Amino acid sequence: MPEIKGPEHYASESELAEQIKHLLPEAIQKTFCGEKAIEVRPVTVVNPQQPRKEEPKQYLWVKANGQVPDNHLIHQYLLAYASDWGFLVTALHPHEVSLFTPKFQVATIDHSMWFHRPFKMDEWLLYAIESPTASNSRGLVRGEIYNQAGDLVASAVQEGVMRFK
Repeated sequence: MPEIKGPEHYASESELAEQIKHLLPEAIQKTFCGEKAIEVRPVTVVNPQQPRKEEPKQYLWVKANGQVPDNHLIHQYLLAYASDWGFLVTALHPHEVSLFTPKFQVATIDHSMWFHRPFKMDEWLLYAIESPTASNSRGLVRGEIYNQAGDLVASAVQEGVMRFK
């Protein structure tokens, strides 16, 4: 598990979006501001309105916003859903573009996930994401998800299209 400070040291994406809400179009406000089913706390904050060249790595603390029934399948469903959030955008970091860049589109081609051991989505998980390559309008990202004890609980891989319209 990467050595990253605990989730209590970082603001949630919803809190960060509230800070710049006045700069966002109304449709974007509805998507990014307010409470979410999954709380996401990015370790490094990337400004989507002014993207800079960044390393193609990202660390996110994630957990369900509330209690989850004691059923391992529900926890897996929620993590599969959460694993798509912020995943492919990691491949954009070295290219100084974001989901907010005009006339730029991003779409998932495929997304695979493996569950290695039981975990709880109502406890914090660290999502370590890296993009080993992004070229020819395609990006590849890999993710490892750890519980707070440092155990690898799941892995994910995604490929997507990233291009100007």
